[in-house]
Amino acid sequence: MSAAEPSFGALLKEYRLAAGLTQEALAERAGLSARAISDLERGVNRTPRQETLDLLAQALRLPPRKRALLAALTHPEGASTGNLEAEIRPPHNLPVPLTLLVGRESDVTRATRLLERKEVRLLTLTGPSGVGKTRLGLQVADDLLERFDDGVWLVELAAIRDPALIAPSIAQALGLREAAGQAPPDLLKTALREQQRLLLLDNFEQVAQAAPLVAELLGACPRLKVLVTSRAALHLRGEQELPLVPLGQEAAVTLFLQRAQAVQPDLDLTVENIQAAGAICRHLDGLPLAIELAAARVKVLPPQALLERLKSRLPLLTGGPLDLPERQRTMRDAVAWSYALLNPAEQQIFRRLAVFSGGSTLEAAAAICHEAEGGAPPATWETIVLEELTALVDHSLISSEMAAGKPRFTLLEIIREYALERLEESSEAETLRRRHLEYYTSLAEEAAHIRANQDARDTLLAKEFANVRAALEWAREHGESAQGLRLASACGRVWYFRGMLSEAQQWLDEFLALDACAGERAAPGAARVQALYGACRIALDQGSYDRVETLSREGLALAKQADDQSGMGNALAMLAAVAEARGNLAEASALYEEGLAYCRDAGDSGGTTRILSSLGHIERATGQLERARVHFEEILAHARKIGLTWGIANSLVSLGHIAREQGDHQRALVLYREGLALHQTMGNNVWIAWCLEGMAATLCDLRQFERAARLCGIADALRASTRALRPPAEQEHYEQLLARVREALGEEAFASVWAAGDALSLKEAVIAAQAESGLQQSGSGGAAH
Repeated sequence: MSAAEPSFGALLKEYRLAAGLTQEALAERAGLSARAISDLERGVNRTPRQETLDLLAQALRLPPRKRALLAALTHPEGASTGNLEAEIRPPHNLPVPLTLLVGRESDVTRATRLLERKEVRLLTLTGPSGVGKTRLGLQVADDLLERFDDGVWLVELAAIRDPALIAPSIAQALGLREAAGQAPPDLLKTALREQQRLLLLDNFEQVAQAAPLVAELLGACPRLKVLVTSRAALHLRGEQELPLVPLGQEAAVTLFLQRAQAVQPDLDLTVENIQAAGAICRHLDGLPLAIELAAARVKVLPPQALLERLKSRLPLLTGGPLDLPERQRTMRDAVAWSYALLNPAEQQIFRRLAVFSGGSTLEAAAAICHEAEGGAPPATWETIVLEELTALVDHSLISSEMAAGKPRFTLLEIIREYALERLEESSEAETLRRRHLEYYTSLAEEAAHIRANQDARDTLLAKEFANVRAALEWAREHGESAQGLRLASACGRVWYFRGMLSEAQQWLDEFLALDACAGERAAPGAARVQALYGACRIALDQGSYDRVETLSREGLALAKQADDQSGMGNALAMLAAVAEARGNLAEASALYEEGLAYCRDAGDSGGTTRILSSLGHIERATGQLERARVHFEEILAHARKIGLTWGIANSLVSLGHIAREQGDHQRALVLYREGLALHQTMGNNVWIAWCLEGMAATLCDLRQFERAARLCGIADALRASTRALRPPAEQEHYEQLLARVREALGEEAFASVWAAGDALSLKEAVIAAQAESGLQQSGSGGAAH
C-alpha cells in the first residue's frame, strides 16, 4: 500500500468525524472502550478482529461500500484502496450511455454543483420536448455516483399516467418488496430514512400531481436527494430549478456532424457540408432530438439536400433509434406527447399562439387569443390568458423573457410548426389570422400618429416586424388588400427611418396594386393617399422622379376628393421635392409653402416638420442660412419635446451643415457627432452616410484631408449598401469636396485612404467616424442644444 493511501486508523477517524461522533461516543455506541478506539485510530492496533470491525461498521451505519473499504485496510497485503474504489462502486441501475453528451458541459457542472450543496435536496431539470433533459440527468447522476454511498437509482416514469403508481414504481426500481398492509409511501420512507441516496425521477410531467410524495420523502429521509426531469417544475418548497435551453450553434453543429458520421462514416467535412449543417441546426432551433433525427437522414440525403427539405421540419424528423421510447422516435411525437398532457384550455391557447411570428406580448396574446365571452373587459382577458401562458411556460412549451420590463412569450419554431398544424385542423385559423391582422394594423396606426413619447411606440412596432410580415403575408394571400394597405402604410415611416427601404417598397407597391383592383373592397381614400406618400418618399430616395410625380398627383387628386388636408399637404410636398431635385427651387419653395399651410391647418405635426426641414434645406442651398437655422431649431425643439430620435438626429445634422457653412467648424463637429450617435441607434445607413459627408467637408475645411478622404470612403460604402442616391444639390457639393481632397492628397494617396474607409464594416465605420471627428466623447453634450 502506497504512502498516499489512507491507513485503517485514518479512514476510521474520517468516518467517525463524518458521523459527528467523538471517540467516547463511538465507543459507547459500538460497545467498545474509548482506549480501543484511540489505539485503532493512532495505528497502535492495525488489525482488529472481524467482530470489532462489524461492531464499528454497525455503530457508524456504514453502507456496504465503506464497510468493504475499511475491511480491506485491515489486510495491507491486499488490493490497494484505489483499485477497491473502482471495484466497489455504490449500487446503481443507470444505463451505460451509448453516445457522448455534446455541448452540455456547463449544464452538467451547474447541476452537479447544485446537488453537492447541502441545502439543495431537490433539483428539477426543465425544458421543452427534445432539449435533452433525460440525457443530461443520466450524465449528472453518473457523475455524482461516488458521492452517494447507498447509490443512485433511475426511476423511469414515461409510461405512467396515474400519480398513485409513482410510489410503487420507485419501490420497484429500488428492489423493495411491499409487506401486507404497508402503504408504498411508508415503505419508501422506512427504507430510505437512513440512506444517502440519489433518486433520478425521469419524465415527471405527466404525473405532476404526485409532487407531494416527493416532498414527503425528502421530509422523512434527511440524507435523500432527488433529481427530476420534467417539462414543468414541481413547485415544491426548497426546489431548485435548472431550465435547459437549446444548444448553442457550435455545439449543435458538432452534435449533427457526430451523429451524421455515425450513419455515414465517409461523410466529408467539407466547407459546404459544415455550412449546410450550421443552417440545418439553425432551422431546428438547436434542439438535440431534432438534430439527431435530422442527422440520421444523412445516410440517404446529403446535408445540402436535407437543408432544402427542412422548410417543413416535422415530416422529415422521423425514424429515431428503435431503443428510444416511442415518443422520441419522431419530433412530432415528442411535441405531441407534451401537448397531450395539457388541459383543453391550455391546448387552445397553445395552438392559438402559433399565429404569432417571433413571439408576442401579453397584451397581444390577450387581444388575439382570448374568448370574448360575456363582454369581459381586456384586463380580465389578460388575467385569464396570463394564467394559461404561465402554465405553458411551466410545461416548457413556450418561453418567457423580459423585454423593456414586460414579458414576451415565444415558441421555438419547431414547436410552433406543430402548434400551427393543430391550429389549421381547428375551425379557428381564419378567425385568429384576422384578429392578428387587425391587432397589428391598430398597433402600427397608433405608432403612425406622431406625439409625445414617440420613440417608445416606434420601438414597440419595430420589435413586432416579424408579426407585421406574417400579417401582411396573410392579407396578401387572402385578398385583404384594404387592411394590408393600411398596415403597410402605417409601418412605412418606421421602415423608412430604419433604412428598410426595399422591404417598405415591396409591401407598399404590392398592396397599392392589389388595392387598385379591389373594386368595392378597396381601401378608403385617406389610406391610399397615405400609402402613396410612403411610396413617394422611397422613390424619391432612389431618384425615380417621374414615379414620384405620378404617385403624388394621384394622391393629391384623391386627397382633394376627400377634403384630406394632411394628404394634400404631403402630396404637394412630394411634388415640391421633385421640383427641388430638378433644380426648380422657386417652384419647390412655393409648393412647400402651400403644403405647409395644409399640414398646419390639419394639425399634422409630422408633415409640418418634414416640410419645414425641406424648406430649410432650400434656404441653406440659396444662402439664407439664418432663416434655415431658425427652421431647424424649431424642428429640433419639437422633436426633443416629444422624444422623437430621428427628428432630433436629422435636425442636429442639418444644423451642423449650417454651422460649417457659417465657419463654426468645432460646433459643426459637435453637432455631427451627436447626430451620428443617434443615427447609429436607428441603423439607417443613408443618414449615417449623410452625417459622415458633413464631417468630411468640415475636416476638409480644417485641412485634415486624409481624415476627410477616409470618411468619404466610409460614406460611399454605406450608400452603396442601400443603393440610395444623393439629391442633386448634395451630389454637386460632394463632388466638389472629393475634388478638393484629391487635389490636396494626390490621386494615389487619395485612392489608398478612400479605399481603407470603403472597406470597413458598419460598426468599424462608425467607430472610425467618431475618432475622425477629432472630439472626445464627453465633448458632445450640451453644445448642440
